[in-house]
Amino acid sequence: SLIICNISKIFFFFQAEDGIRDAQESRGLGDVYKRQGQKVVGFSQGNFKKGFMFAEKVKNCPFIADVTEKIADIVEQVVQTSPLPAYDRITQSGVWRLLLVRHSEKTKQVLVRLSCCTRDLKQEEMQEMKDQARQAFEGADLLGYELKSLIFQENNGLNDISAENEKFEILLGGEFYIEEILGKKFRVSANSFLQVNTEGSENLYSLIKSQLEIDEKTLFLDICSGIGTIGMCLAENANKVIGIEIISDAVQDAKKNAELNNVTNYEAVCAKVEDVIDKVIEPYLGKYKIVGVVDPPRSGLHATVIRALRTCKGLDNLIYVACSPESIICLLYTSDAADDLLCVDLGGRRII
Repeated sequence: SLIICNISKIFFFFQAEDGIRDAQESRGLGDVYKRQGQKVVGFSQGNFKKGFMFAEKVKNCPFIADVTEKIADIVEQVVQTSPLPAYDRITQSGVWRLLLVRHSEKTKQVLVRLSCCTRDLKQEEMQEMKDQARQAFEGADLLGYELKSLIFQENNGLNDISAENEKFEILLGGEFYIEEILGKKFRVSANSFLQVNTEGSENLYSLIKSQLEIDEKTLFLDICSGIGTIGMCLAENANKVIGIEIISDAVQDAKKNAELNNVTNYEAVCAKVEDVIDKVIEPYLGKYKIVGVVDPPRSGLHATVIRALRTCKGLDNLIYVACSPESIICLLYTSDAADDLLCVDLGGRRII
């Protein structure tokens, strides 16, 4: 057979076209990216390989919340009055780098993070940047939202994603905001992975729950668990829920989220899936039904993780949540079969 594992059902899940994204990253802060001579805070445009980049403001976009546009305008005013240049991804020089906005439509809370390249800055220049940002947000009208966190993040690496050892400072508030999903509350920090459409997440989690028979004799595995949203939303009927996640900050958030929701049967494990899954399952073999959900990054699962899941004794029912249909093809088919799939039509999307 061309299929390398048995498939029970495949669902194609699409979020509503007018759904609001709860997290946005605006790239291109400063004078490297100008539009008609003005510094712009917006989304990156251009072609990195061809050596030109610029930022485009986003206005009246149904996927971008009004509060995000408001915060981008506030930061843009700070950037425009600053003498410091933007970070240029082509020359790898400059200062202002990335704006991250995360918010909750349900709790009306918002988190803001400014990432800057600080390697060539004097201490007094950095302090002035922080003071400008803090003053801009103190007492700012955020359209009914409460600013729970304003973070200044140093990022001196080549990647826009800050390394774990990069310094950060909380300018206002704390390190997280609260999101609500299916009646559960979750603390979300700047680096936490969370689906960007909360209403879509609730529909997705409800669909997952409908496909699993979870009862008091069930061990539920939440693989690539992040801050624990899937496991805790589905935990109430299970005997035990174990989340496995490699990012330590997310694991700490998951533990605190379990306490926040009084979920006593949830355990968070910080490790690579392939290193611990057999050990995690061993005490429950022959005693409990073992089911799981894996929700990996868009790029999919590494071959070692796939091998560990396929050979894991006792794990006979697994739901795979694929952010990208392309990433699941190589998981389901042998390499020769995948090469033969020149095109697959998924609800109007043509892949491979």
